[in-house]
Amino acid sequence: AGGVWRSTDGGITWSETELVSVQVNDVCSGGPAAPDCFYAATRIGLYVSTDNGLTWNTVSGMASSYVLGIGVNSEDPDLLIAGLSSDTGIRRSVDGGDTWETVGLNSGFMKGFDCDPDHPDTMYVAMSSMSSSLYRSVDGGASWAPIGPDVSGWDVLVAPFGSGETIILSTSDGFYMSADCGASWDLVVSGASYAPAVCDGTNLYAPGIAAGGVYESTDQGTTWTLNTQGIVASFWQAGCFSSAGYLVGHWGGIYRTAAPGDNYVVSQQGISNTFIHSVSYIASTGTLLAGGESHGLWKSTDDGVSWDIITPCLLYTSP
Repeated sequence: AGGVWRSTDGGITWSETELVSVQVNDVCSGGPAAPDCFYAATRIGLYVSTDNGLTWNTVSGMASSYVLGIGVNSEDPDLLIAGLSSDTGIRRSVDGGDTWETVGLNSGFMKGFDCDPDHPDTMYVAMSSMSSSLYRSVDGGASWAPIGPDVSGWDVLVAPFGSGETIILSTSDGFYMSADCGASWDLVVSGASYAPAVCDGTNLYAPGIAAGGVYESTDQGTTWTLNTQGIVASFWQAGCFSSAGYLVGHWGGIYRTAAPGDNYVVSQQGISNTFIHSVSYIASTGTLLAGGESHGLWKSTDDGVSWDIITPCLLYTSP
């Protein structure tokens, strides 16, 4: 129930937005056609911001639904795809969310969304609890067909190198990669992951839960190397690339790295929502220490007015 947090320096520091204390399942941008617009899928409705995430309002057509996922067409910002809870599949809106319609995918759970940048009407949704992990629409979301492996899909990255033929799918088995628009698939990284593969324009990042780190590829996915430097928590949930480097979110915080092979550093300064298990005071130096579940060790030297993360992040363990 942490809400939406906002960064204007590539994810180095963060601040609260109006949408706090709400369970947020997914956030996406409005795309190139609506760069100041963001959507947040929450358990109490779909929210939209038109000022780069500062303020938020409910989308009238889905003001009280339990929304699992949200995607926006890359060319038409009024064309939305939303995933609902309770094994009820996805819905489509062509008027910015005022009205919604069923599109034949009425079961399963939407986990991820992406578009083919060269063909905006070609859209993809990663699904779990279905016979296929990935579904594709070639008519702007009006109809969908299965094209993925028979596992649970968790997220999808389309055209990482500018070509729509390449798709990387994160699943309950690991990361699958297709070089022919989903006609065939290769398992390139084994081990479940709930987070998407991310491309920085040249390199790929694929966080694996059981691996304890992030798999990195510098040759467009031909080979992968596991990087665990600086990482002590790896129940991965999210990922993206920013001006400050690759950001990967886990169940409790955020790591960042500048390039493949570099150390990962904690990148969650300003995010205050955390589960604290232990606090200790060092009287001789006036130092407070607080240990959080998957949030690491924090230090304050001004009686708790402000806190800094101790890097590398240390997990709290029982004495």
